[in-house]
Amino acid sequence: MAYASDFKHQSQTVYMLKGQSSVEYFLVVALGIVIASPFILSVQESLASVIIESEGAELENSLDSMSDAVAKADALGNASRTSFTLELPSRVQQAQLTGNGRALSYTVDGPGGVTNYTRIFDSNVSGELPVDEGSYAGYAESDGEKVELDFENFESE
Repeated sequence: MAYASDFKHQSQTVYMLKGQSSVEYFLVVALGIVIASPFILSVQESLASVIIESEGAELENSLDSMSDAVAKADALGNASRTSFTLELPSRVQQAQLTGNGRALSYTVDGPGGVTNYTRIFDSNVSGELPVDEGSYAGYAESDGEKVELDFENFESE
């Protein structure tokens, strides 16, 4: 019977060692996560910043395309129509045409505060400007006196 009791004692020791190694493994992983968390947060903030800067650059490019389309429609005269694409980020607060339609301004909220993206036109511009996030097919159509902007929302593929 001494043999059976030694076996029972050895099997309990093996289970205790397995349990102890599981706890040690968990503690090592938890400690690694705690040590790495400042780096993980830094990378996450950097990634968010890059995305926001990219969206701002994309909006700038879209507004440049819009400005070019307005200038072309105005130069071509009555009944001319040009198209462009407008990409809007999610943080647009407002969009407006001011100064008798000679200036366009998009106000966007960002991590550094509010930013205004502005374009000034040589002609009078009118139309409803979109503010919701997404991609828009835009059209600039001249009637000889002003350029009318029109937008259709579409999904990028």
